[in-house]
Amino acid sequence: MSHYAIIRDDRGALQVRRFATAADAAAVSCERELPAPAPLPRTQLPAPVDIAAIAGRDSGTLRHSEFARRLGIHPDTVRRAWKAGGLPGAVEQTQRSLMVPARLLRLAKAYGFVPVTRMGRAGLL
Repeated sequence: MSHYAIIRDDRGALQVRRFATAADAAAVSCERELPAPAPLPRTQLPAPVDIAAIAGRDSGTLRHSEFARRLGIHPDTVRRAWKAGGLPGAVEQTQRSLMVPARLLRLAKAYGFVPVTRMGRAGLL
């Protein structure tokens, strides 16, 4: 049985390669993944450089309900955090439609929702 992985060659082109074991295929592709951030103590916030590296520069927005669904939390939790000043966002068209930056989703997946709200209150977002 063959196992396949997509790799990047010396010229930057993507190629599909065949490997004898799944472990060999995974070893080639694991270096392409972003490392998980180290867990922080409850009172410590990450450095602005680390925040920028994980958040990226996406300028898109998500509805607060979609943001909450992807994190597995209730949409009212996102709205309460926005009202308390913990998340940047803007009300769109109606009072019920809150738009939050899409880059916050990567931060929330890496650090958790509560640390992201603390970053927002500290002015790091």
